[in-house]
Amino acid sequence: MRRTSMISSVAQLAGAVRAAEQAALTRLLADTGEVTAVDIHYAQPPMRFGRTDGGSSTGDASHIRPFFNSLQRGRLVITGPAGSGKTVLAMRLVTQPTSR
Repeated sequence: MRRTSMISSVAQLAGAVRAAEQAALTRLLADTGEVTAVDIHYAQPPMRFGRTDGGSSTGDASHIRPFFNSLQRGRLVITGPAGSGKTVLAMRLVTQPTSR
């Protein structure tokens, strides 16, 4: 497979995944009657063991992709009680365009 063909296939797959996740997010929010999610805010926990992965210490769902891209190790754990927006935040991360 030539490189341009592979790049095209990867872009096509990424677009399909983004579209599917966006549709799932819309269905998830549809039961509220409002297809725009509430603005979910996040905060990094206090630094443990003298290290952090980078990124800003707080933010909101509309900036989750730039936050994720700024992490040095590219790992993110989303925690919170039931109904706090973990799934919505994760789906926002998947559906926002990447810059990497």
